[in-house]
Amino acid sequence: MKRHLVHISDLLSITTRRTVSNRGFMGIQDTLSTLAGGSIFTASCVPICIAMTPRLRELFPTIMFDSPEMQDLILALDVMSANKDVTDEFLAEWVDLVRGKAGLPEVVEVTL
Repeated sequence: MKRHLVHISDLLSITTRRTVSNRGFMGIQDTLSTLAGGSIFTASCVPICIAMTPRLRELFPTIMFDSPEMQDLILALDVMSANKDVTDEFLAEWVDLVRGKAGLPEVVEVTL
């Protein structure tokens, strides 16, 4: 198994299936490439996320898209997104809120 350091916003984008990375989609793709062990194409992002879900669920059960702890937080994010009220500042605050509730650092170690 290899250890990887991942920014929390990139990890949350993968585990919640919402784009909350402070680097946008490129942050997600870069992180998936790192975790997969090589460059990936955009079309490969979803299958790789799905393939990584079981291991990420083992490592981070409370920040997965379907965890009870995330339901209200994801709903709030979805409502803001539907109203087009999402700003970079809102996303940063949301990520910090989730990070605090989960007790995770800003840079997370992921072992795959």
